[in-house]
Amino acid sequence: MEATKAYFQARGLDLVTADPEIPLLATISGPPGPLSYPALHEAFTRFVRRSVGTSKLPKEDREVALRASAHWLRHTHATHAAENNMPADVLQANLGQADPRTTARYYRAQLDRRAAEMARVYGNGPGAA
Repeated sequence: MEATKAYFQARGLDLVTADPEIPLLATISGPPGPLSYPALHEAFTRFVRRSVGTSKLPKEDREVALRASAHWLRHTHATHAAENNMPADVLQANLGQADPRTTARYYRAQLDRRAAEMARVYGNGPGAA
């Protein structure tokens, strides 16, 4: 929250009193307006390259990190939301997906993971207790 408050202050806004229609991600320079996906992608890519360039990650991890995209953030949000039992209709609205079947794949992945872990612990698979 503190980082978001500071970001809004940098935009000359107060997070608490800002108009609810003010976009969360917006341009800081130039005419005010929502941050476009291409601009977000470019900013994220620069951030990742800069961060990886100064990190002490092993080479293999650096290579993976350099492939990161802003779209990965969307999938991470959806995965964590599904893991924490966010109602599917809420996640669908957050992602702006018209078809609930698109959102359902995040929940199916969690069910598959749970089933695999149950089989590992209680089934006859490797590592079963």
